[in-house]
Amino acid sequence: EDDFFVRNIIGHTRYSTNTYKNNLENFQPLIGKHLKLGEFSMVHNGNIPFQKLSNKSDTYILLEFIQNSKKNSFFEILEDLLKTIKGIYCLAILDNNNNIFVCRDTTGNRPLFIGTKSSLCQCRNCSCDSSICISSDSSSFLDNYNFEREIDCGEILKIKNGKILLKKNILLNKKNILSNKKFFCIF
Repeated sequence: EDDFFVRNIIGHTRYSTNTYKNNLENFQPLIGKHLKLGEFSMVHNGNIPFQKLSNKSDTYILLEFIQNSKKNSFFEILEDLLKTIKGIYCLAILDNNNNIFVCRDTTGNRPLFIGTKSSLCQCRNCSCDSSICISSDSSSFLDNYNFEREIDCGEILKIKNGKILLKKNILLNKKNILSNKKFFCIF
């Protein structure tokens, strides 16, 4: 008998602030497919103003950008996305190799936090000794996770098995007037 075990989960219910209220498209994740990297799940919190939208939410702009990218990794795609699509957003991708990629826009208007907890995993074939929770609300860590830090503006993370494997901030070593200034979400 095989045990069903899920190691990574992403999810989000987007509270609409535009004309797409009460729309099932606000429930996430959305599923996409990249030609080279395969299927992935994506969640998005934020807004992309001044983008030409049809009758779909602006989450689809990000989804289509990722699906149509010629880059060879989700990390590179997110780096390109942050440089190309201006907006106020955070997003996460779960790929078919159980990696989670997270990014926060360059203005830092939407909050994004890391919580950690040490735990010995009880599942088979797992080398996890810790777990990570990424949330736009630090109060979600209350009893289960320890607040670690806020994800920086323009930062991209690759997470697997409760560990941050790769991180980069696209604002470092650039002359960007927003790089030292944070904007805060009113919620």
